[in-house]
Amino acid sequence: MMQMSSIRNKTLSVLGIVMILVTALSVVFLVQQPTNQNNLDDGPIVLTVRISDATINYTMNGLRTFPPITGLAGFIKTGVSPPTISGPYNYTGVKVSDLFADIETLPENYSLEVLSSDGYTTYFTKSEVQGIIEAYDSVTAETIGPRNFTMIIAYQENEEPLSEEYGGPLRMVFLPDGNYVSAGHSWPKYIANLTIIDETDPWTLEFDGVSSWNMTHDIYYSLGSCPHHRISIYHDDVMYSGVALWTLVASMDGGHDDHYSFNTSLISTNYSIIVWSGTGESILFTSYEVAFNNSLLIAGWADEELLVPPDWPLKLVTSDGFLLGNIVKIVMTGWN
Repeated sequence: MMQMSSIRNKTLSVLGIVMILVTALSVVFLVQQPTNQNNLDDGPIVLTVRISDATINYTMNGLRTFPPITGLAGFIKTGVSPPTISGPYNYTGVKVSDLFADIETLPENYSLEVLSSDGYTTYFTKSEVQGIIEAYDSVTAETIGPRNFTMIIAYQENEEPLSEEYGGPLRMVFLPDGNYVSAGHSWPKYIANLTIIDETDPWTLEFDGVSSWNMTHDIYYSLGSCPHHRISIYHDDVMYSGVALWTLVASMDGGHDDHYSFNTSLISTNYSIIVWSGTGESILFTSYEVAFNNSLLIAGWADEELLVPPDWPLKLVTSDGFLLGNIVKIVMTGWN
């Protein structure tokens, strides 16, 4: 009997230890699970937010649990001449800063990648996420320099759910602190993913032609991610992607079109296009060579990653293997 009791006690002790270990492992398992689950109630996921290894998926009801912010905002269409203002309209949504605070602390330096459901990608600097962007007078449409805004993900316009026709169900909106508006290219539609990435240094591409202007990095990256404009060329097993040279020329050739429509009326003048590198090197093309030619690429990506020095910010890539990095300026001459 003593021996049986001893065996029984040992068995109970072993079972007790096993139960303790199972409980401990369960606690560790629960603590170490990544925050990548749909974070609230049922319904389709409408937005995914990523910072480092942390991910949260939101339903529309989940977004509505955040403190809503409402305000009037409009934007300027900078791709037409003269520029026109849309709005203001009354928007309601959630602050982007509140979404980030729901996951973890942001890194000291970062950029924001915004992916739309149609594949369109927009990039914002840290200061732009914080609301400091170029502003335009709400009456004259003239640029007035950087001003303060609040970046939000809007889900309502004029107290109605944001329709697909106007960029819904989610759209980026900048609520101004004063009587001014922001540029329309900063208002991407059909928002699906927000991802914090390594800091992307801002840059500009200078255009000097029938019209002269500076294309900022965010405009180029948005244009280059648009399925209607993005093209790719392979060279030495590297896939370079970006925008055809003729599409960029269309932004300065006097066509006055916000969809980068090439001005065919000037082709017969056989004008010249000179592509300049920051190193001082250049290459010249004629209008006949450039017009609607997708074999001349101004690339911003290599194998789906943003270019890095020495090619940064842009690289000329041709289908016959000519390469020229660090593109900073495109000049149009001889059309008149």
